[in-house]
Amino acid sequence: MNNLLCKISNNNYFNKLTIYRKLVLMNTSKHYITENEININEITDSIILKCIIKRENEIISINRTKYKKILIDIWKSMTMRQILKNSEFNFKLSYENNQKFSWCEDLNISFQNKDTKETFKEILNMVKINKLSINLSIKLKTNKIIHLKIE
Repeated sequence: MNNLLCKISNNNYFNKLTIYRKLVLMNTSKHYITENEININEITDSIILKCIIKRENEIISINRTKYKKILIDIWKSMTMRQILKNSEFNFKLSYENNQKFSWCEDLNISFQNKDTKETFKEILNMVKINKLSINLSIKLKTNKIIHLKIE
């Protein structure tokens, strides 16, 4: 029988289980990936589990589960001039609601429909341009959960 002593300074990050009369510790701390580590192709068909976007203490977007809604929340925090200058999306001042454009009543403008990957890229771009922070947890199609934090 091997006796092994392991000292854990902060056990709040571990789930404790007893399996076959043996103590098993499972790390529950989140591992955040960087923007560069994201495989953008895996974003398609992903599920947003958590998303909080802030400007200092002001909440810009919270508890949204659709990328398009998150992007609209960010745009709503910007001036129209900033949006038009910095966005990769195309816009029309007229009411358009079809396969190519979606109408946004809050902004009183139509914006180009893009896929999940492009919308996600736009969210990250707008977060950086506006010096926002984002705390995001996504479940990928592979069931892997990734966490991204930009401050």
